Amino acid sequence: MNLKEPTNFRPMRFFYLVLTKITLMLLIILSWQPVFAAAPEIATPKMAYTFELTAHLDRRREGAPVCVGEEVTIIVRAWRQGYDPDLNRTIPRNWAFNVPVEVNNPNPDLMALTSPAMRRTSMDLELTGAAEFKFKTKKAGTAVLFFESMFPERQIDEQTRSQMAAAELRETLYASARTSVNIVECVPELSVTTIWNSPPMYQFIATFQRAVLQPDALVEGRFVYEGLEDITLTYNIPGCDITWEKAQRLVNIEAIRDGDVFHVTIQRASVTLQVTFTCPGFTETKYLDIPSAGTQKWDVSVRGDVLTYYQYVSPASVMWVLEAKARK
Repeated sequence: MNLKEPTNFRPMRFFYLVLTKITLMLLIILSWQPVFAAAPEIATPKMAYTFELTAHLDRRREGAPVCVGEEVTIIVRAWRQGYDPDLNRTIPRNWAFNVPVEVNNPNPDLMALTSPAMRRTSMDLELTGAAEFKFKTKKAGTAVLFFESMFPERQIDEQTRSQMAAAELRETLYASARTSVNIVECVPELSVTTIWNSPPMYQFIATFQRAVLQPDALVEGRFVYEGLEDITLTYNIPGCDITWEKAQRLVNIEAIRDGDVFHVTIQRASVTLQVTFTCPGFTETKYLDIPSAGTQKWDVSVRGDVLTYYQYVSPASVMWVLEAKARK
């Protein structure tokens, strides 16, 4: 029996073959899609930043003890440094401006803060990237000071900030520093020269050198000294030989510390010099009274001073030169 293919089956088979090929092509294309898909964007590695505070005594005073009663300045400087992983290079350490810095002073009995407790680092030429904190020293001891800062977020570039967790950002931006100040009682050491002129006949010079005042055990900030002042006489009478006995007189000194100044009081006893005149045809001994010159008062810096004072007491003129040195 000869079966013949229906005449309408050929178009249907052709259509079926075409549909099958299209389906296979679609499957192949879909199976290769991950290969041709765009690669995911890789974030640029973030910058690495280091923030730092440094604190020190004003360079003009650094390394030297600080006297009780002095005003001192602590300089705190803010620093910023970075590392660029793309270029594998370090961004140089440099000053950071307008950074808030706060001081913690746990020793107010030793040093009193006289400036605001929070300052911002400056852009001024002399204080680039630094903040100044001022203190007044009150008594001897070692004062420890703490400084801390939370650097502004703008110190880190935006792309790096966006890749940092909040806790990591805060930890990176925080910086602290500490320093200590050695405060000592600067016992004053005084040297005073007194020149008494009574022209044209005579001149005497009275001096005491390096008188070291001692602290009063009962009164804080009070210092005392008791000692002797040497007196030298110059007497001028033409044709006569003049001699005298060496003379000394008692000197009492009191110094009261008031802030960064000592109020110094000096009292001298009067003294009488025995002077012998050997002149042609006669020899005579006289007694020359040198007055106490009253009570002298001086205001002397705790850091030391050189002061000069003149006074006219008829018929003589008197000049005093006081040199004060702080013994540290």
